[in-house]
Amino acid sequence: MKTRHGFVSNSSSSSFIVQFKYYDWKDSGTWKIKLTPTQIGSVDRFGFKKINVTCVEHYHNNLGVRGPGGDIYFHDENLEDNREYMGLHVTCNQDEILYFLFKNQIPFEALIHYGNYNIIYDGSDFYYKIQNYGQTMSMYHKKDSYETMCAEIMRTSPIECCYVKSYLDKFTKEMVDDIIEEIGDLDDV
Repeated sequence: MKTRHGFVSNSSSSSFIVQFKYYDWKDSGTWKIKLTPTQIGSVDRFGFKKINVTCVEHYHNNLGVRGPGGDIYFHDENLEDNREYMGLHVTCNQDEILYFLFKNQIPFEALIHYGNYNIIYDGSDFYYKIQNYGQTMSMYHKKDSYETMCAEIMRTSPIECCYVKSYLDKFTKEMVDDIIEEIGDLDDV
């Protein structure tokens, strides 16, 4: 039996999107690559797939739903080459994906249901953690009154600027070894 030494989330789900290219309207309307070839290869090998939405909430809320043109919002290998986003959805242990993205300095947006927050990261030394108070209220109001929930929420910061190094420093060698055992060596991804 495997024993986890690190962060283990419950059965909540999380979604991640990575923008690997963008349309530059200022430069004759050409596509520009946002990530290095190594980063693009790593994201692909990690399991991210082309998606046809640009907002992490739309991706998360419409997994498997057909859009107006019949496109499936879920992963679709047949999307045309000009799609600029890749997505990944997990049902638990989002810390492995966060670790991978931060460690490789890959810009991303994430919707984390365990804790009800979004993360926006641009590949720099810090990221933004934005609380989803409405989601928290709708999920947990049955246990507490709205007044209790509002009082609790008012004690938290709606937006935090967090340092990536502080997040990565939480991972012990055993935790990193667990991640490598589960997803493979990060240097190979």
